[in-house]
Amino acid sequence: MLCNATLSIAVPRANGRRRGSARAARHAVTAAALAVPLTGAMRAPLRPLTGPTDTVPALAELVLAGAAVAGVLTFVVAAALGSD
Repeated sequence: MLCNATLSIAVPRANGRRRGSARAARHAVTAAALAVPLTGAMRAPLRPLTGPTDTVPALAELVLAGAAVAGVLTFVVAAALGSD
């Protein structure tokens, strides 16, 4: 459902497509949601940059930071490209 909201593969969009910042925000939320498990899985290669993530709060901080970075970057790029 998350990918279809962005790509419209399974269910085509109606004629009233969202444009602009609303669609860019939806892309950003999708990218942030997809970055959560990816950031958690990549914690070992990120260790030199972030330090040890042996505790739950440290891991949560890493995952939330990764999701925030992915969401913000996706929003900026989608808004700049018009998100069509």
